[in-house]
Amino acid sequence: MKAKKTGLYIMLALTIVFAFLSGKTENYWVFGIFVLIVGLLLQGIEIIQNNPSHIGIVTKWDEKLWKTNEHGEEIICYIEEGWNWLFLKGLMHKIIPLNMSKREIEFPRKGEEDIVLTTPDQITTGVRFAISYKPQKESTINLLNLGTDDPFQVFENMLESVSLDRLREWAINGLARPAENEMYYEVLQRSGDQAIKLLIGEISEDRPLDPGDFKKIKSGNGNWPMPEFGTTLTKVNIEKLKPFGELYESALLIKTEENERRGETLEVRGDFQKALALQKDFNDKGVNKSIEECLEIVMGWKFKAADIKSTSLGNIASIIGKSLKGG
Repeated sequence: MKAKKTGLYIMLALTIVFAFLSGKTENYWVFGIFVLIVGLLLQGIEIIQNNPSHIGIVTKWDEKLWKTNEHGEEIICYIEEGWNWLFLKGLMHKIIPLNMSKREIEFPRKGEEDIVLTTPDQITTGVRFAISYKPQKESTINLLNLGTDDPFQVFENMLESVSLDRLREWAINGLARPAENEMYYEVLQRSGDQAIKLLIGEISEDRPLDPGDFKKIKSGNGNWPMPEFGTTLTKVNIEKLKPFGELYESALLIKTEENERRGETLEVRGDFQKALALQKDFNDKGVNKSIEECLEIVMGWKFKAADIKSTSLGNIASIIGKSLKGG
């Protein structure tokens, strides 16, 4: 806003001087030179918008210009938001505007079906993930070199391609070995953070990633430079990781049945342990009882407890009432 006001003040001052000279001077060649200078000044004004944020890449005779930054590195020449001035703008110097705002993309794109990953157990899992990035000023040339028409689209298509290939290869060959009574699709479901790290590494040439940077990128507050693409990564997140299909439904049914059988086995073991403890108790009291007899007693307690649990409150009240009457 300050730069805009300054520009208006300059134009107002030049207009006043122009009006003064047009009425006072008799030297028309001085007036002509003044008009030419004013015309060049006004013609060279270039306003770079800031909503959304932009920069302007400067070219001279249609060739990009370079400058040296404070680190002694050669970077592309650009102008910032606000009022700027270029000599012979449109003829000698031209501007390539570049939107610097953050861009967020979801893979697959909205309206498209989920990405399908297949694990070694041949169960399919639907995946969706999101990536956010923004252009990096000093390495912008690398982004522009990706494509002349729409470098952002070229970059996003490349992200999608390399990410999908890496995820599919990892799902079939890179998952950790399942634990006992676990399947590969379950390993995949709990490996969301590993998948995020995998994606970050794939699109940033596997540069070391410390826990602090990972946490920021996952939450959407990252500032992970990718100068090779002229961008900065701000977010990578797995939005969906859900198995589906007939094989998954069958595996779920089998696992449910196995859990039920495992529960029954544990229950029998528990009953047997109780019978052993009861037998020891009888032996300590000098009463000889076989393990079968003790197990029968335990099962009797168990069934009696089950009967009590299944008895309604009304029946319990009736039983207590009869007991009090001596019935």
